[in-house]
Amino acid sequence: MISPRVAIISDTIDHIDGIALGLRRLVAASRRAGHAMTLIGPAAAGDACEPREPREPCELRDDDGVVRIPAAMTATLPFYPDYTWSAPALPPIRLAAGARVTHAWPDGVAGWLQVRLLRGADTASLLPYVVAHYAPRAAPWIARLGRGPALAVLGLRAVTGTWTALRRGPVVRGLALVAGVTVVDAIGAAAGPAVYRVLA
Repeated sequence: MISPRVAIISDTIDHIDGIALGLRRLVAASRRAGHAMTLIGPAAAGDACEPREPREPCELRDDDGVVRIPAAMTATLPFYPDYTWSAPALPPIRLAAGARVTHAWPDGVAGWLQVRLLRGADTASLLPYVVAHYAPRAAPWIARLGRGPALAVLGLRAVTGTWTALRRGPVVRGLALVAGVTVVDAIGAAAGPAVYRVLA
């Protein structure tokens, strides 16, 4: 029986956040257990890359075994102006027999709405646990306020995102993104139980 091989393609592998650190730890633990797992992400700006064979995709491999491929686009988001986001330029993927592909990026508007509604519901359901861990004395007050604190967090994010869009631009697209994400996330936070029943 052939041992399965896993490739994880992510747009965030160099940042100090839960996703990037978690993926690196997952890959390291999997390799220690003898599983074949590869982490793939975008190369940094200015990295030289030469394809090994004609018509083959260009790739780099760093000291940690992370495979780097050129970025199709690089941008910053209004919510996180110091957070550079890059999407890897994926070459045509040839799937082996029996291969399975799972991706987290929404397929369209309906998928995007589902992801944002669940994100809002998760904010409301997880916030009490976060507060209980970092500020245990405030936890009882947060619990009494229901979904109000989660909506306040989303409102604060909207304020900072609006300020960043107005100051750094692009203004119209930035404000539209802030408004759309905030409204859908807020609906998800306010209607968390119903969102989970229908979508989860």
